[in-house]
Amino acid sequence: MIGKNAKAQSGKRHKRGEMTTFDSEHPNVAITSNLDEKPGVAVAPHSSAWDPERLIQSKPHIVVVILVVIGVIGGLIWYWQQTAAHKVSMACTNAKNLPILQEAASELNPEGVDQLRTNVDKIQKLPHYKQDPNCLYTLISYYIITGDANTGRTYLGDLRKVYKPKVGFNAVYGSNPYTPDELAQQLSFVDTQNNQVNKNSFQVKEPAGLQ
Repeated sequence: MIGKNAKAQSGKRHKRGEMTTFDSEHPNVAITSNLDEKPGVAVAPHSSAWDPERLIQSKPHIVVVILVVIGVIGGLIWYWQQTAAHKVSMACTNAKNLPILQEAASELNPEGVDQLRTNVDKIQKLPHYKQDPNCLYTLISYYIITGDANTGRTYLGDLRKVYKPKVGFNAVYGSNPYTPDELAQQLSFVDTQNNQVNKNSFQVKEPAGLQ
């Protein structure tokens, strides 16, 4: 019976990783054990969740590569932004439009106001002309000459947004052009003149013979 029972037990199908043995003291008792289990070793459950700390510890070279790629991309974005801003700020001083600025600069006086008007129209049709301090300098100067302080002051507001003291204006305006603050003083003087003219226009003088 023992041998028959043992044969029956040995013929039993086991799951993968299991083994059946018999106790020498109790031959009729079969013991099934799992070969995959290791005593005293805890197996951590597998997790597919993103674990940055684990990645840094296991594959530091990959982290370095990722940081380098991010830095390169950030540098390229900054370069493209700076290049685009530089192109915009040269609306009047690029090779194509610089002749307009040169001609306008030579006409910044009351005698050249008619021709200056033509160049002002050209400047106002240029893309992004409000981003170029040199374009705005010509426009403000024109409205000072023509006595339109309100329009000139509007362009002065645009100039203050883009003017860089360390850069200044183009050499076509000479070595000592007005600063934005000095242009503001010129506009205030125009206001004073306009107010004086308006005040005088309302004064009615009696004929000399009736005094």
